[in-house]
Amino acid sequence: METRPESSRWKILVGTVAAAVVLAGATAFYAADRYTAYIFEREDPGCVADSDVEIERLAQIVVPVLPPQGRSQVDGDSGCAPPEVGPSIAVHVDGASVGELADRFRSLGWSPVSAARVAEETVEGDSLVAGVAKHADERLIEVFLTKMERYPDTVLVSAWFGSGDG
Repeated sequence: METRPESSRWKILVGTVAAAVVLAGATAFYAADRYTAYIFEREDPGCVADSDVEIERLAQIVVPVLPPQGRSQVDGDSGCAPPEVGPSIAVHVDGASVGELADRFRSLGWSPVSAARVAEETVEGDSLVAGVAKHADERLIEVFLTKMERYPDTVLVSAWFGSGDG
């Protein structure tokens, strides 16, 4: 049985159009999925504006305790991207030990946090972590000092308003 050339061309055309429609649909679905993820994962502009004030306040309280030598710039995180965790700061201090930095905080009235609280904040790969806390502006501020194995001469100082806010 012979097929006519027009019939074959017609089948090729229909197949090509069907493939293009499927490809366009898949592309549209992927684009819609990415846009939805972007909308739901972006930071709330109001939250970011509020957190800028909080980051500045954390820096004003914590950074003066740190030695000026070897101290990096303050890295602030709004904490507004889902899941919202609140603002925090991080500062790297080269050439200092966790004990030395903890002593600087304790000498200014900061209290050590519990071992259980330190364990909650310890991440795999951290060789030594200490934590101190203090009430300022009627809120609890927690500071954790971390000696990371991959940077043995640097202590990461992280601070945020704790869950015991007043």
